[in-house]
Amino acid sequence: MRLAIMQSVKFMLIQFNFMLDKLREYTTSNQDDIITDLRKLVKHPSISAQSVGIEECAAAVNEIMRDSGVTSHIIKLKNGNPIVYGEVKSSGKKTLLLYSHYDVQPVEPMDDWRYNPFSGVVTDNKVHGRGAADSKGNVIALIKAAKAFLDNYGEPPVNLKFLIEGEEEISSINLPEFVKTNKQMLKADASLCFDSSLNPTGSASIYMGLKGLLYLEMRCKTASTDMHSALAPIVANPAWRLLRDPSVCTPVMKTPPISYSPGPVISCERPLTALTKLCPGASWLTVTISARSLSGS
Repeated sequence: MRLAIMQSVKFMLIQFNFMLDKLREYTTSNQDDIITDLRKLVKHPSISAQSVGIEECAAAVNEIMRDSGVTSHIIKLKNGNPIVYGEVKSSGKKTLLLYSHYDVQPVEPMDDWRYNPFSGVVTDNKVHGRGAADSKGNVIALIKAAKAFLDNYGEPPVNLKFLIEGEEEISSINLPEFVKTNKQMLKADASLCFDSSLNPTGSASIYMGLKGLLYLEMRCKTASTDMHSALAPIVANPAWRLLRDPSVCTPVMKTPPISYSPGPVISCERPLTALTKLCPGASWLTVTISARSLSGS
């Protein structure tokens, strides 16, 4: 039995390597078309922080997806930048959700650029421009990977769903609500955030998780009424109470008074032992904790 399993695994690896070799050959022979589409995207300014070129770039992403065999459309958000959503069906039972973004950072200061940031010029075997690496190059890689499977095998090994947003560089402010509203459409067995890079050996870096941001707000009140600053020498100032000990957060995080979960802001309107010790006589204390995982951060 053990020998049979080993032979089966060996055969699967041979098939897998053969498939990869075929896909590599396809990529090499079609690299001019791939680079052309990447340059097309780079030439589209899409600065989310300044609301520059967003609609046009989303349309360009949608066009490239459709030309590559992905069934896609643009989803306009009421208060945000459009999302480009696409699907590629497979006879496989599993579904992979692919995430990336088409928006970019501002380009100032312009004097620091060797080439126009939206020229997409090719020199030294590299495409130069804002977003060429973060993350329009990755968007193109995802789309062209799907096209490679379609052209060589008729379908990918799993069902693919594409979610390409336009607000990653401004903290994906509307993405949580979009995901919450479209849970069924985005349902998948796994997701891939393709917003990384190659390591020094030229191999893709694979991260099993992402760091994010943690916002912590502390409020301390020690008096029942407003007091004149002249009383500062004799009345405890809550601000100084909080600032006096830099490690004030440590006991709170070790023993959280409320359960932590990513997403919505969580508030607790009851005294916290660790902080009330620093604020004698505090009538109330509010701690607001929110956390958001930011792709690529």
